[in-house]
Amino acid sequence: MSTKDTQRESPAEANERWAGIKAAEQILRKSPNHGDTQAMQALLLNSLGQGEEAFALAKVALRNDMKSHVCWHVYGLLWRSVKNFDEAIKAYRFALRLEPTSAQILRDLALLQAQMRDTAGYLASRAQMLQERPQVRQHWTAVAVAHHMAGDLRAAEKVLRAYEDTLKTPPPRTDVEHAEAVLYRNTLIAEMGETERALLHLDEVADRQLDRTAVMEMRAGYLLQLGRKDEAERAYRALIERNSEYRAYYEGLEKALGLDRSMQKELKELYGEYAQKYDRLDAARRIPLDFLDGKNTQLLRLVTRLNLTGSIHRERLQGCRRSLSAADVAERRALYFQQRQGIIHRQGEAGHNRRARRVLLCRQADER
Repeated sequence: MSTKDTQRESPAEANERWAGIKAAEQILRKSPNHGDTQAMQALLLNSLGQGEEAFALAKVALRNDMKSHVCWHVYGLLWRSVKNFDEAIKAYRFALRLEPTSAQILRDLALLQAQMRDTAGYLASRAQMLQERPQVRQHWTAVAVAHHMAGDLRAAEKVLRAYEDTLKTPPPRTDVEHAEAVLYRNTLIAEMGETERALLHLDEVADRQLDRTAVMEMRAGYLLQLGRKDEAERAYRALIERNSEYRAYYEGLEKALGLDRSMQKELKELYGEYAQKYDRLDAARRIPLDFLDGKNTQLLRLVTRLNLTGSIHRERLQGCRRSLSAADVAERRALYFQQRQGIIHRQGEAGHNRRARRVLLCRQADER
């Protein structure tokens, strides 16, 4: 634990650690050279921010008991706390030589190997953990992730399928962990380039999935990749019905309809349909700012209305990439209408009066 973490801990936690240190001191009065107790005391000292004292005591513990896996494990934890990961891994390996079946040491070693991008070592550690305790589901998933990190997608998918084959009865629908593992297997199939098989597998497991949105998104993407445009269009329209503010759904619908950004008439009709349908939401009005021509009169009217009604703030307009100039032109036009009517918004004006003036300006903007 770092000094910053020590400063954030509660007084009760610090008191518990000091109580642990006092208990260790009582044991050491009877057995002064008990290496495991010294190692645990060093770990407690390190958690209280006394790193130098902790390292010194841990080395004394190793001298007293070089064959203790606890001493080597604690020594590795101390090195990890100061971000010397190479020394920590060496200490973990020494500990595993003395206690090859320790689940805690294997877990700490595997996490550190993953952090260091040692995919081969991570795979070996996770495979050993699976061999020791094959009844634990997370070990199967971890081995699949290790194969995935190593680039062997087929082996990762095979591990997950093997685990599913070991199940005598299907897990309940409320088993979130199993549902996520099944979807993970589906993404592996898709990453292997077998989109058709991924779609068939997704249709098989969809009824038992809790994350309906994820299933709908994956299915729409697969249909689009397979060139089944009509089905993809229906899938993306269903997603927009579910969340009409998510830009990726509109982009998927554009691809399903075979539209590109040069087809401004068709795009205006598409987004105009959704802008009219969802009049209280601004995604269908905001997205066209990315591709419509800045000199387009309809665009200027649209952005002017949005500026005046406050539907889109200046910060959002600044996020529009290619049409930022169009937004600036529209904003200047809105200011022009305000000045022409002699309307100056003051902080003391009532909100309903500002709203009424904005509606008036919008009507005038549309007339132009």
